[in-house]
Amino acid sequence: MKILFVTARFPYPPFKGDQAIPYHRLKYMGNKDEITLLTFYENKKELTTIEKIAPYCKEVITVKKSFFKSLFNMLVFGLFSKRPFQVLYYRSRAFEKRLKEIMNKGENAFDILHVYMLRMAEYGKDIPLPKILELIDSMQLNFQRRVEKEKWPWKYFFKMELHRLKRYENEMVEKYDRSIVVSEKDRDFIGHPRVVSIDPGIDTHEFNPKNKRSTEKVIAFTGNMGYFPNKNAILWFLTNCWESVRGQVPDARLVIAGKNPGSGIKKYHNGDSVRVTGYVDSIAGVLNNASLAIAPMQAGSGMQFKILEAMACGLPVVTTSLGLGSIPVKDNESVLVADDPGTFSQYCVRLLKDDSLAETMGKKAAQSVRQTFSWEKNVSALSTLYEGLNV
Repeated sequence: MKILFVTARFPYPPFKGDQAIPYHRLKYMGNKDEITLLTFYENKKELTTIEKIAPYCKEVITVKKSFFKSLFNMLVFGLFSKRPFQVLYYRSRAFEKRLKEIMNKGENAFDILHVYMLRMAEYGKDIPLPKILELIDSMQLNFQRRVEKEKWPWKYFFKMELHRLKRYENEMVEKYDRSIVVSEKDRDFIGHPRVVSIDPGIDTHEFNPKNKRSTEKVIAFTGNMGYFPNKNAILWFLTNCWESVRGQVPDARLVIAGKNPGSGIKKYHNGDSVRVTGYVDSIAGVLNNASLAIAPMQAGSGMQFKILEAMACGLPVVTTSLGLGSIPVKDNESVLVADDPGTFSQYCVRLLKDDSLAETMGKKAAQSVRQTFSWEKNVSALSTLYEGLNV
């Protein structure tokens, strides 16, 4: 099958969901399907890793996204347009021109158009091909929760964006033959028959348990710290739970690993009980040197990759109901779920003190991820979707 992938970010390195999903799809589909990738990039350094994806593609076509043009589009056109600001931010005549050139190659050049992220939906909405929009999360739901957590004046801005997203997301779902989310809750929230949920995959070759479990009392929190739901979650834990945990387990340590931590997170770094690492080469390495992982999510939507990655490494996880979302595991089996600070803290203490319980839950967690969340299953479900649209 001949497929055109359109992505907002260069897919490598696969740090974020909208990079990881297309990257692993390319890896698993490139040997049987003919895939052309059209993608934005932001700096030349990204293109030095093009050999990481080129073997899986028939062609890789890149268009530079200018930060200043993007900002201009968002601020100036945002005054007159009803489109979401994030859509305007990715508005590019150069990208639109390259897409038209690709489509002009011939009537049978492609069987499927697959556009990644709502912010890119404008480019493909009128192309006369069977087409799929990879939403990943419902942006309506994501921003609805974010508005609840933001303070003025940002609250006003996000309310405005939410109003635009409600109309736009529903409109784009109508324009595409199918839209994909990773969570049943997001699918049900959008509530449209063309929206389907496909479980994400986890690279279990990278994320797998070490032969010997760490005996140190280390709590790990991982993810892109520039992403509001992650920043909000770890600050909630530090403010409401960490002092209680340390009071009961004095030798407990917290590792916060991921790129773009702001000053609000960095101020907690003391090099001893709390380490804020910033970017790390291997999230799996951080997880494999921890006793448990936390995901105290208070905002966001979709499915938390950080939970699945920790589980794949054989770690028990303490999370909130929002963090657990649609992950099909039972509370008290491989995860512990708590929404109030007191119970969340006690669950962390319980796992830090009871090595046997932590190990048992971790083994169940790893087994659960391997059974349900593989890229092979993800790609198989996607291929079935393609075939249904291409008959």
